[in-house]
Amino acid sequence: MAKMELVRLESTKYVPNSTFPVIIYRNVLPVPDDQDAVKALLNGNGFRVDGFFGPYGLRHYHSNTHETYAFTAGQSTIILGRSESPDDENGTEIQVSKGDVLIIPAGTAHCNKTSSDDFLYAASYPKVS
Repeated sequence: MAKMELVRLESTKYVPNSTFPVIIYRNVLPVPDDQDAVKALLNGNGFRVDGFFGPYGLRHYHSNTHETYAFTAGQSTIILGRSESPDDENGTEIQVSKGDVLIIPAGTAHCNKTSSDDFLYAASYPKVS
């Protein structure tokens, strides 16, 4: 079984974040280069894949649904739990790379800070959302 990394984030005056932790699985995608295989894996585990995307630098959160990212190429530094406000010093930064999976609970702020030129990920949501 894959080892989980948990990131717990406190709410701020700008973003609610979540009482649930962000979950990171490292290097768990069996064939990250094959988008059809990644999509089938996510669909088979109860997720609806909305597409494959490059970096998204706007900090935001989804108020009512969890989100799962499956990284299929490159690497990125992701900001978690921090708003765009210059006086918001909360949150953290994590490194992700090809083969990793990131589960972001509803209410948790997130965005890409820096990414390699080839960075790509599948964005998916629970099928019940």
